Amino acid sequence: MSADKLELQFKLLDYHRRAMENRRAIQFRIFLVAAGFILVLTKGLFDSKMIPLKGSHVWLAAVVLFGLAFFFSIFTWAIERWNKHDRDRYIPLENKIWESLEMGALPDDPKELLKGLGKVSWAGWWPALSIWLLAFACWSFIRQ
Repeated sequence: MSADKLELQFKLLDYHRRAMENRRAIQFRIFLVAAGFILVLTKGLFDSKMIPLKGSHVWLAAVVLFGLAFFFSIFTWAIERWNKHDRDRYIPLENKIWESLEMGALPDDPKELLKGLGKVSWAGWWPALSIWLLAFACWSFIRQ
């Protein structure tokens, strides 16, 4: 394999890796904002003497909490779809580079390792799960 072709493959590999990392960084920042908003909303509602936490106010707080968790889950789903697109291109490129360096294929094929987990990238869904758990915890705290 020519050096130019190998260099191009390295650049494509780096592009796909950086794209996934940048999306994860954005997802983490949005996670921090969503978690902070949920906690500030819960503290504000619980400490507020002006708004009695009865009836419709409690349900409005629930709609806001769970609505935010839902939209964050949709955002996480979109990030994971974009990352799957890059991951599906990254893994074969990485294998081609290893083979072109005459080092053989990667010792463990990542697709084989992930086969038991299904098609879900669990690492990407932990922030969404955390937001849902935080929303439920805050909801139970507000309802008291």
